[in-house]
Amino acid sequence: MAGIFFALWLAGIEVIIIEKDFSLYLPMKYISLSLLAIGLFACEVPSAAYLPPLHTHINEIHLKDTCLGTLQMAIPDRYDTSFTWKHHSDCHTCGNEKLRYQRKAQPIDKESGFFYRHVQADSVDNITVAYSSISKYDHLQKQDNATIARAFREWLAMENSHWKEMGIKTPRDTLMNIDHRCIPVVIYAPKEKEGILCNKAEAYVNMRGYPVIITYLLKAKASDTLCKHFTERTLELINSIKLPD
Repeated sequence: MAGIFFALWLAGIEVIIIEKDFSLYLPMKYISLSLLAIGLFACEVPSAAYLPPLHTHINEIHLKDTCLGTLQMAIPDRYDTSFTWKHHSDCHTCGNEKLRYQRKAQPIDKESGFFYRHVQADSVDNITVAYSSISKYDHLQKQDNATIARAFREWLAMENSHWKEMGIKTPRDTLMNIDHRCIPVVIYAPKEKEGILCNKAEAYVNMRGYPVIITYLLKAKASDTLCKHFTERTLELINSIKLPD
């Protein structure tokens, strides 16, 4: 009742309170017209549009040589170049298509092969999108969130034993609900060597039953501002991912 009186007061309608009983000393037709005006005003207020994180822009990615479609995601403005290549593996069909965003000033690496022994530079700052070449003849199907979450937990259980054998600290993991889609995320523990800190996070995006892995990688001095805010800013970038219906 109090909410109704407040709305009427905003509309400039006189409200008379008699003792403890509330009465409206106003013809009903004027009340109806005023409430209609309030409703029309509320309908004209536009819904808040999505704004990407600061110093980023939304980019639409067309997954080449595949029928998986496109996805949208925020890319930091500092990345002023991008390139694609085929990462070959130990069999003809095991490779991945890759797309990378980074700064022009940094070395361009196109890792390939089942064993890749190239030593990266001390300064690395990029985002890599990796996916398999899927044709229209493959069995495409949209998986529900429960299936994606269950598969992610099963994969983590297997990987945990592998990480322990390799002496790798168990990374943080989470399931992000983005635009009604479940996106598993793994954030690896930072590794420091000779004052250089390596930060890495991966988002596993399911598109019609096939994984698209988005890797966020940063190698810089531990004192670098980007290192200090790597996790929170990466999660903001992941939260911008939009998939086709």
